[in-house]
Amino acid sequence: MLLLLKPWRDPLKDLKHQSQTWIDAFEAFMLDSSDKVRRIVDNIEYPHECRLAADLARESESNIPVDDVVEAGVMLGVDELSLGEDTDTRNVGGETITEESITAIYENLTPRSELNHARQAIEIAKGLRIFKGQNAEWTVHPGSTANALGGDIVKLSAWKEQMKKDVLTQTADEDPPASVSTASNTSAVITQLIVEPPQKTPVGVGPAVVATAPVVGVIAGLHPSILRDEQYRAFDIIRWHLDETLADRNPPPLRMVLYGEGGTGKSKVIQTVTEAFAQRGVRYMLAKTAYTGVAASLIDGKTINTLMSIPVKANGAAMSDRVKTRIQAAWKHKRYLIVDEFSMIPKSLLQAMEKHVSIGKAGSSSYREEYTFGGVNVILCGDLHQFPPVAKGKFECLFTRQDPATDTENSALGRRIYEELTTVVVLREQMRVTDPIWRDPGAD
Repeated sequence: MLLLLKPWRDPLKDLKHQSQTWIDAFEAFMLDSSDKVRRIVDNIEYPHECRLAADLARESESNIPVDDVVEAGVMLGVDELSLGEDTDTRNVGGETITEESITAIYENLTPRSELNHARQAIEIAKGLRIFKGQNAEWTVHPGSTANALGGDIVKLSAWKEQMKKDVLTQTADEDPPASVSTASNTSAVITQLIVEPPQKTPVGVGPAVVATAPVVGVIAGLHPSILRDEQYRAFDIIRWHLDETLADRNPPPLRMVLYGEGGTGKSKVIQTVTEAFAQRGVRYMLAKTAYTGVAASLIDGKTINTLMSIPVKANGAAMSDRVKTRIQAAWKHKRYLIVDEFSMIPKSLLQAMEKHVSIGKAGSSSYREEYTFGGVNVILCGDLHQFPPVAKGKFECLFTRQDPATDTENSALGRRIYEELTTVVVLREQMRVTDPIWRDPGAD
């Protein structure tokens, strides 16, 4: 209370004399204090006292004995503590209420919602095996959870730092290897791969040149030999285009849509394409993205805003030199862009994506000024019947034709960019849903 009410610079010198105890200093301060300060001290516990009295009243209406209320850690109210009386203790329902017991109740009280939240969090962590080998130590018992203390805050800070490091490790940009730093070396490497393909491997097993470990939570790819016909058609188009690009034949930019309802294997195609890039040693040339973090994580990609440095809340300001430098460094070696769940992308965002990628490619050896996206090959994957653009009107949907009455300049440009995607592969074979009634379009 002295810290709150008495002006001070050095608490050991200004709040009390060397010969005084803290109690004596407080009593001396109160003797000389104004009526306003006295009212503050007298009423400082009033809100808590009102809440405690209300809690006890609710417990009483539920016909819970007072003994059970005390054992449950419910703080006692104003009437039961005889606040304002001279006595320091009182017997309530057979329990002797003391200052120590009241202090213990305050320290041990934890809201039921926090207890439930803690139990659910620990169960989820155990299910995801975050605490590997220590699951037996994380059994939650009623009453064992309490408010965080100083040591818990230190641990929480350490966990946050470790999570940041893990995120940076997973999202770090991959640099091209020194052996393929020039166009001639790249051409020679891929020519050898085309003329001398890797030996056939058993079905379901990838070539030995792929040494990357699977990322937890990321959908795994398939060996091309076990892809379904429509999946293989999409994969083969992208693979052929990649081989032509690496052989310096300069094919026209690929503008492709991989379309299919949920469960038709679009993500499998994306990951199989990713492994094809890895086999050729050019994984750094592929960028993968999606509108939301969850969708991006399933294909081991980044969100659109992160990958292309697009601000979440556009304010119309020009791109700063710092952002321009960062985005050009990120896109210098990128040649292919895969966008998953493209139904969530509004036309105006597609225009912003094209603008930022073009700026990122400017100045690089693979920049093609005459094409959108600076010549980067674009593959959109998804189903327009699924997720619509977030917080946007129907006129912002990619499938909506241009309408001068509703379209802004950016949305009109986004629609024109979308119309460039003329290579379309539709996946029709459902592989996730096996219920024949559910899959029957004529069923009620």
